[in-house]
Amino acid sequence: MRFLIIIPAHNEEDHLPFTLDSLQQQRYKDFKVVVTNDGSTDHTPEIIKRYTDTDSRFETVNLQKSAHQPGSKVVNAFKKGLETQDLDHFDIICKFDADIILDENYLETIEKSFSNNPKYGLVGGLLYVEKEGDWVYEGNSNKNHVRGPLKAYHKECFLEIGGLRETLGWDNIDSILLEHLGWKEVVLPELKVKLIKVKGADYTVRESDYYGRYFYFLGLNRFLAYVASLKEAMKIRSVSFFFSIIKAYESCRSKKLELKISKEEQKVINNKRWETLKRNGFENKINKNILKNIAYIEIDTHAEIARAFMDIMKGSEEFTVDYYFSKKIKDQIREDGETIFLSDSSMISDQLKAKKYDIIIIGTAHRYFSTFLAIVQKYKAAVITHNLNFPQSSKLSLIKSIFKEDFIYRLKLWWKEGLFYSSKVYQHAGHLLVLDNALCTGKYQFLPLFYTSNFNRVQQDDVNIVIPGGVSQKRRDYDHIFKTIRTLKTDQRFTFIFLGKAQGEELKVLEKLSGNLPANITIHYFKERVSAEDYDLWMAKADVLWCPVQQQTEFFNQIEIYGKTKMTGNVGDAIKYGKLAVFPKNYSSQLDFIIPENENIAEQFQQLKRQSFDFQKNYSKESIRKKLGDVLNGLI
Repeated sequence: MRFLIIIPAHNEEDHLPFTLDSLQQQRYKDFKVVVTNDGSTDHTPEIIKRYTDTDSRFETVNLQKSAHQPGSKVVNAFKKGLETQDLDHFDIICKFDADIILDENYLETIEKSFSNNPKYGLVGGLLYVEKEGDWVYEGNSNKNHVRGPLKAYHKECFLEIGGLRETLGWDNIDSILLEHLGWKEVVLPELKVKLIKVKGADYTVRESDYYGRYFYFLGLNRFLAYVASLKEAMKIRSVSFFFSIIKAYESCRSKKLELKISKEEQKVINNKRWETLKRNGFENKINKNILKNIAYIEIDTHAEIARAFMDIMKGSEEFTVDYYFSKKIKDQIREDGETIFLSDSSMISDQLKAKKYDIIIIGTAHRYFSTFLAIVQKYKAAVITHNLNFPQSSKLSLIKSIFKEDFIYRLKLWWKEGLFYSSKVYQHAGHLLVLDNALCTGKYQFLPLFYTSNFNRVQQDDVNIVIPGGVSQKRRDYDHIFKTIRTLKTDQRFTFIFLGKAQGEELKVLEKLSGNLPANITIHYFKERVSAEDYDLWMAKADVLWCPVQQQTEFFNQIEIYGKTKMTGNVGDAIKYGKLAVFPKNYSSQLDFIIPENENIAEQFQQLKRQSFDFQKNYSKESIRKKLGDVLNGLI
């Protein structure tokens, strides 16, 4: 498939070279780039000429500078570039901004996605911006919407929706129309695009005016425009903001400003918005006229669960969340605009006094028991419970645990952090939550957090088996894994990825094992903590997960049984990344995607690689978010 890439550019001398360089470095070479110079007064034309003079795939169109109106200016420049090309020679039409940096596999992945999925109409990655030296998710839109700077359309879809509209809201109009016509909009989270410049920095329209004009040019009727305005005003709890938006909207109506959509398309957009509002239960939100406030505390261990909660709550129209994280947890979190406070056991009680919360969720209560007991006694609180037998621990059992291992650390828990109050924290909490539905017994309530992301399935000849989690015999049977790989009899190419930090004896075994395997079997392992980016990358490549969880483990002298009194994070991994997972035969589970291990595991892996499973049926983001909202409302 051949790409036509149109890049509107106005005074982009500081950014455009990065964009054009990243295109020249693409592994997929079958593309043409047209840079539309929209009346630049800096060195943008000279920069474009450097590329057009040396690479025949690059062309340019020069325009007189147009008025800077959000939406219409950029689409006008895009169309001028499009008019110079014969679309019969192309299969994929792209509108890229002049200030993005693409990974070298970007076009290759987009092309494979379209080739393998004929109903995909619009595909793109996620935008990341630089913040304090790190690239973090931009977060200006939900992760199921392809943002304006990186649109890639199947040509037939592009033509069927009538191209792009020169109006504010063009990059939502396209999404609504293509979905109405039976096409799909797909975001590939593994494609991370760097956005050099923050959008809207040079717009002069006030925010309330922007929303009012946006709702008008989107074609919303008065009722839906007022509802949308109320929703925006509720986010910042400002009545004046609501009326300012309405004023701007009504001003457009009174002037009868021209819409760039037909009456029929306007009807489609209004119907879609109404269906979305009904699905999200916005009628109830209007009646309550206030967002519910949640405090989420994680000052101990489970950063990955905090990330999952942040992800599913991102963009919620019903709840606002303040996050209180220790430095250790905060350092493991990619911030996407959430409200995060640095906290610890000495600060959290005073911090909670500053704001009224409808519910406080404690992510982990494995230490700081005196602090958490004070919180659950004073506030409406829920505790996520990771080990169901631990809350039943007697004082005698806890004393024995002090002398069993980590003596200094556990002595500190007893002397300074109230270890003997541990059971009281759970007894006094208003609600106890678990993250595995199989653990819902008696007082424990299921908190649904994990949904299946739209990761693009990577096509590959090798069988990629990912073993997720820290490489330690304590909680997973790595001796079994090592023995199985060492004795594997197969002609098929296998790659085994140990996706967690390896150390100690397990690291020594891996180093020795890697040098004594046949040519068709490869292993990858990590000596340091696996970054979130690497974790996403390898999980997306996985054909099957191999999860050798031990039948039981011990926590503070209490025996915990995986699948019965303790959840393994591998269940969440399988759901999030949409992967079938092979577990030991003795693991208790009713989940269809958890597969008991067979004797001939090489053949089993090959069969599962060819097998598909519809995770979206039960684990779509929309359905999990609705279920989570129901649970949170119940807690409140």
